[in-house]
Formats: sequence, C-alpha cells, structure tokens
Amino acid sequence: MDNFPLVTIITPTYKGSETLFGAISSILIQTYTSIEYILIDDGTKGFNKELVENFIEKNKRDNLVKYCVLVNKRNIGTVKTFNNALKISSGEYIFNLADDDEFYDENVLFDWVNEFIKTGESIITGNRIVYDNSLLNVITKEPNDLDKEFIKNSSPEDLFEKMAGYNMVF
Repeated sequence: MDNFPLVTIITPTYKGSETLFGAISSILIQTYTSIEYILIDDGTKGFNKELVENFIEKNKRDNLVKYCVLVNKRNIGTVKTFNNALKISSGEYIFNLADDDEFYDENVLFDWVNEFIKTGESIITGNRIVYDNSLLNVITKEPNDLDKEFIKNSSPEDLFEKMAGYNMVF
C-alpha cells in the first residue's frame, strides 16, 4: 500500500481534555503510511504546547510526515478553530478526531482510505460507540437505524439542515 495519499487528522481541543493524550496516541499508532497531524487548541488558558509537542516527538513514527500544534490567542469557537486548521491542511483525505475520542485500532486510517478509494465517495461516515466515563458501559451506538436511512436517502441540503442541530456524520 505504498504511495497512498496524504491523510490529515485534525484534533481541535479546548480546556485540555484529560483524554487528549489517548487521542494523540491513537493517531501515532496508525499503520497508515502518510499522515499529517494538526492539533489546535482554542485558547485554553495555560495550554502546554511544549508538553504536547514533546509527547508527539517521543512517540511518532516515520509515517507521521508532518505535524503542528497550534494555539489560538483567544477562544474563537469550535467551527472557526476547525476551519483554521482545515485551511493549512494538505491531505487528500481529512479526518476530525476530537480530543476525547480515539481511533478503534491501528488500522482505522487504512480501512477508511481503502473505502474512499473503493467507493469513490467524497464523504463517508462510520459507526461510533459512546461509552460512559468509566469506558466500560455502552451508552449508545450511533448513527441509529433511522439516521442511517436519512443519510442514505436525503439530499445534501436536507442532510446539512438536519446536521445543523445534530451531527450524525462522524
């Protein structure tokens, strides 16, 4: 699977989630061959950029072709923060991984890129499992069956309208 296109993963963060390093670790263990990583903090007071950069440097592998850790001077909100990261991204495929999420295993990016290539689609969503704080008990699995049907059968405009109030595409 050489010569796979560059994949960009963007992690927006605010107020230093205690799970941030789990999210970063789940990226750094990926087997995909060409990864760009952008972590952007949305103006958290006391955000330790050096600690994050040191963690990435210590744990990165050759497949992390470039990364940056950015910090907004002030809180500007999730959408603007993500859009700022998006502007500097250079990957053919873009993935959003929140600071309190983790990839399921080390092959997630390979699996996703293969699906993009196989289907030719521009957007693909997957299932996610939401756990309680102990990470032992499943709260819900999303998207539910009704949401899956809506995603499959709706116009882009209707999908956008529904997602303005409830994000079902992960």
